[in-house]
Amino acid sequence: PSLNIQDLVNNASDQVFGLALDKTGKTLGLHGVESYFASVAKPFTQRLQGKYATFGQGAGIAFHPEADGINSPADQRLSFVASNNGTIEMVDIAYYTSRGKLSTKTNLYGPLRASLPFPTDDPSVVLKLFGLSPKGLVVIDVTAADIQAGP
Repeated sequence: PSLNIQDLVNNASDQVFGLALDKTGKTLGLHGVESYFASVAKPFTQRLQGKYATFGQGAGIAFHPEADGINSPADQRLSFVASNNGTIEMVDIAYYTSRGKLSTKTNLYGPLRASLPFPTDDPSVVLKLFGLSPKGLVVIDVTAADIQAGP
């Protein structure tokens, strides 16, 4: 079927560094010059809901593994945006505000992935982020203390 896109980005020549869907496909995240968030409705209509001014160059975007649209609990209502300034920004997908930043030793490139913690992880770890750097795989343990409270 055709895909109807309404006002998702203003400039069709914007570069796209990453694209992500939440757990059930209700929310689309796109990392370009900014980070854009759109609702996805049937039959395949995407409508811009909000955007956040992240760093204009970068890598992928990922949602919290349990994110399920804008009505997710605040601790799961997150996207992670990897940028070429050595950071991963945490963005609230319902209010389009910053929920914190994570620093990386090198810039990441390519896709970014998020998972729930492994059974052997420290209990303080609430999720894990996986990305690629020129030196190899980067695994970031995210704790609840890293995430700022949301509205």
